[in-house]
Amino acid sequence: MDDGHGLALNTKPASGANAGEEAAKALSPYALLSSVAASLRTGQYTSTVVVRGVYRRKSARDYGGLWYDELQDEQVPGCRLEVRTPSDLRASVPDGRPVVLGGVLVAECTNGRFRLILNVSGVRGVESPAAERALRERLELIRSKMASGKRDVYGALRSRLAQGEKVRVLLVTGAESVVRRDVEAALGPASVLYDLVWEQANMASPLSVASALQASARSTADVVAVVRGGGAGLEVFDDPQVARAALSMPRPLVTALGHAVDVSLLDEVADLNLETPTRLGQWLRELAEQVASERAASLAAVQREVDALRRDLEVARRERDRLGTELLEARSTVQVLSAAASRGIRWAVVAGLIGAALGILMTYVLIR
Repeated sequence: MDDGHGLALNTKPASGANAGEEAAKALSPYALLSSVAASLRTGQYTSTVVVRGVYRRKSARDYGGLWYDELQDEQVPGCRLEVRTPSDLRASVPDGRPVVLGGVLVAECTNGRFRLILNVSGVRGVESPAAERALRERLELIRSKMASGKRDVYGALRSRLAQGEKVRVLLVTGAESVVRRDVEAALGPASVLYDLVWEQANMASPLSVASALQASARSTADVVAVVRGGGAGLEVFDDPQVARAALSMPRPLVTALGHAVDVSLLDEVADLNLETPTRLGQWLRELAEQVASERAASLAAVQREVDALRRDLEVARRERDRLGTELLEARSTVQVLSAAASRGIRWAVVAGLIGAALGILMTYVLIR
């Protein structure tokens, strides 16, 4: 029987010799926990791991030069990892501050208590208050975007293209012409379906980029894209000022910054993040091709319906012509019959008059 936790339980009571054998083989709780702890001292946990969290001092005293404290998870405050820190390392770790620790995770069973402990071997970094504030602000901006939700860039552009309208794209970039060439080359012939408006900004200045994003609210663009090639200076897109400007935009925002491995705060709060400027051009081209294919398929379906209606009309026209011919023939027959009937009526009247005259004559003769 499965207990619901992946353990197979034997609920059938043992009897006789079998019960004695099972009792002899049964582990004590301490032995079982010790066995589990020993099994965890293998694999990846035998090497040094790097862990980040908020250091919380718990011990009032050391035990043989070791302090038993905790490392609190920044995202899940209720999750805490017990750490065993040497006195010399503990002196460099302030209480309540984010730190990065290196050490080996060990499993121990002491007095029947199962524990996972990080034996700290080094302090890799302690964040300054300013860095901590910046991290908190970054997380708040990302949460704000998650709460408001990402806008459907694909749906908005697809709708315009499906109606046969040009899509207006405002591209904020620096003075580097290579980026513009990359986008336009990747877009190719599909460029006739887009109205690309290039807006230059100082891509090394957070204020300049933020101002360009705020100014985009006055444009008639369907979507705004921030485009920049790789290299140094991408940290400008991690500035909270730029992210706040992006969050206040009334139009969808697309980012195509640096290389595929570069992910900035602006990428996190954008509605669509594409890896590179070239990928932006490819994405726009693929969208146009997809809509064109769907429109062609739709037009083909409409044409098939029109052809079917034409065939039905042709059948109806032929049937109408046949009935018209039959009607003309019937009308001619009626006219012939009518004429014949008219002649028959005239002869009957003449015959009747002659008969009446003969009758009178015969009566006169008999009388005479």
